[in-house]
Amino acid sequence: EKTKKLKPALILLDIIMPKKNGLEVLAEIKKDPELNDIHIIMLTNFGEEEYVKQAANLGADRFMVKAEFEPEQIKKKVEEFLKEQ
Repeated sequence: EKTKKLKPALILLDIIMPKKNGLEVLAEIKKDPELNDIHIIMLTNFGEEEYVKQAANLGADRFMVKAEFEPEQIKKKVEEFLKEQ
């Protein structure tokens, strides 16, 4: 609901979330014609290959494992991604 109202250019999405997991949210966003152009970067500590592949198949633009980056590095990667778009 908030995503439809705000229509952000980019969402950083974790897999573990309170009500639905991030992969479910990703699937819902990408199925919705009003939202499917929103860029999604999965930012999670679940870096197993199955999650990476599933996120890519669902339409995630990037997949980043939080533990591999400092917050400032994540910010830089996101800024670089947005410049590419």
